[in-house]
Amino acid sequence: MKFGDHLERESVPEWSLHNLDYNSIKHEIKMHTTRDQATAMAIPGQKDEALSRFEDGLYMELDRQHERLQLFVSSKADEISRRLEYLAKNIDRWASKN
Repeated sequence: MKFGDHLERESVPEWSLHNLDYNSIKHEIKMHTTRDQATAMAIPGQKDEALSRFEDGLYMELDRQHERLQLFVSSKADEISRRLEYLAKNIDRWASKN
């Protein structure tokens, strides 16, 4: 099974908007790294400026997506912590009554 399909299948449907945009990133990488025969190749030892620009842009996109995912995970972790605190207080309250 392909990773993109696996990621989609295993994702929580309500959280799917917060997933890494794997298929889009994969498509961009393929588009910029797979050369057809009509495309000029860089001379060995010389810097490929177009590829360097793509790599810089890819890094920035991955960084943006990482930040977005981190924010989502952090908010979910905070939500879970608040729920656990609420439950712990209720358990303590219930235990003190008995």
